[in-house]
Amino acid sequence: MGVLQRLATAARSAGDLGEALSLIDRELGLYPRSRKARIVRLNVLNQMGDGEEVVAEADRILEDQPSPDVHLSKATSLFELGRIDEAHEAATAGLAMAPEDPDLTLMLANILKKQGKEEEALKTKARAEALHAQRQTPK
Repeated sequence: MGVLQRLATAARSAGDLGEALSLIDRELGLYPRSRKARIVRLNVLNQMGDGEEVVAEADRILEDQPSPDVHLSKATSLFELGRIDEAHEAATAGLAMAPEDPDLTLMLANILKKQGKEEEALKTKARAEALHAQRQTPK
């Protein structure tokens, strides 16, 4: 993790989101393909509540570095923006990569409920809760 990224993370933790975004953008100017820096930027935008920019940033990351956590951020932002069908696509794409992810599964349950698919939503929510319990159980 670069110095600018560390400073951006500290600024984000302190609630100075504008400074965090400025610092992480400088880091990305030096290391444009840094996955960690791109995720920090995505998290800052998410915390700023800029759903449209979160979706755009997630799309840029997913172009060359697909991951379930980025699909989850995208699905969540799309859901909050009321773009339910697109949120469903993002959650499904994430679950294709990580079918046992409880957070993506719960997001899908929320999407299904919003689509009026109550029974499927309840089953999916129960699966998310079971996956979460499995994750919490020591091996």
